[in-house]
Amino acid sequence: MVVIGNHVPQVYDAVCAVGHITPGGACAANQFEGAWDVDGKGDSVADHCTNGSNTNPKRITVDFEPGALYPSHEAIDFYHHYEEDIALFAEMGFKTFRTSINWTRIFPTGEEAEPNEKGLAFYDRVFDCCKKHGIEPLVTISHYELPYALVKKYNGWAGRELVDLYVKYCKVLFERYKDKVKYWLTFNEINCGNMLGGMKNPYLKASDWGWQIDPMGLRYTLKEIYDRYRIPIMVVENGLGAKDVKDADGKIHDSYRIDYLRQHIAQMAEAVKDGVDLMGYTPWGCIDLVSASTGEMAKRYGFIYVNKFDDGTGDLSRERKDSFYWYQKVIATNGEDLS
Repeated sequence: MVVIGNHVPQVYDAVCAVGHITPGGACAANQFEGAWDVDGKGDSVADHCTNGSNTNPKRITVDFEPGALYPSHEAIDFYHHYEEDIALFAEMGFKTFRTSINWTRIFPTGEEAEPNEKGLAFYDRVFDCCKKHGIEPLVTISHYELPYALVKKYNGWAGRELVDLYVKYCKVLFERYKDKVKYWLTFNEINCGNMLGGMKNPYLKASDWGWQIDPMGLRYTLKEIYDRYRIPIMVVENGLGAKDVKDADGKIHDSYRIDYLRQHIAQMAEAVKDGVDLMGYTPWGCIDLVSASTGEMAKRYGFIYVNKFDDGTGDLSRERKDSFYWYQKVIATNGEDLS
């Protein structure tokens, strides 16, 4: 995912992975927070999605079905592990962390007269923790976390009523976090529908889930977008969903992920040489989380392994993968060492 926006010198001038690009990582509330009904949170569309796989699609159910597994309900429980996780991000050297706010933590049905204070206080704690570790929050306002009540009442975004409700939600966020969050994204992947149904390129490799791998395509896209708009760009999603299996030593040796990221970072560096004003890079799923497309944990993206599995079991403990130490080195060397 590529975002274009106004030039922000504080971000642009930070030490980073490819010369002058602010490095970090990206996640989404519905895919990693869990605590789906804690402290007054309402149910979102994501909370009605069952688990699935690459061969068995996840389902969206009107009511919660007994015996069905809804992975967002616990996810990786960032809600209760945020301090540990942000400390690990800081250990890697993150300068920014892209996350999102769960709309239903703030307005459980989307139509309350006043926001939920416990929900607001949670994000206060998250942003304060980021600040403690020198990490700048980059916050998505709406990342597949629409209140389910608005779907039932207005048919979601088909109802014009949602415009005013979204504006109200935004105003609350901007006022509450005006001293803690400088950088906002309005919607996640607002044009992603344009990419669906495309033909496969037979000359490209693909991931375990069939997603094609095209580092040079990233360079081309960055140049195309920059030539069109001539304003700074951030790459806010770039990652490899893969089957991580622990080796005999109990570790995750994810050389395939390192190779994937190395190739893409190298092409981003080439885009910068081409004249692209690239101001930030946040690889997707910096910690393992629930896959949005399939609703499974087996499709892992993170530098950090979370002991959580597709059947809902797991102690939620965190472990560093080889890619954790590799990305740490990339940031520490200002992108000079991609080996």
